[in-house]
Amino acid sequence: MRKMRTNELGNWKTAILEADKLMDDLLKAAGYRFDTADERFKQIKPEELSNAAQLQEAHRARNRVAQEPDFSLTKDEALGV
Repeated sequence: MRKMRTNELGNWKTAILEADKLMDDLLKAAGYRFDTADERFKQIKPEELSNAAQLQEAHRARNRVAQEPDFSLTKDEALGV
């Protein structure tokens, strides 16, 4: 959360990557046994987690951060992820 208190895009991107990794680790611990994080996130059902759609959207944002070097977002957008 400390990284989100700054005004630096690089810190926001790092925070998104770290939060996604933490959620993926929690999914693994909860028994989601798929080969990739993408598969694990896609398998979350709303009846299992009420914010399943938000988690999937956050993971898509993470993918953009990881795969698109020029991907940019505002601080408010980063906080929404």
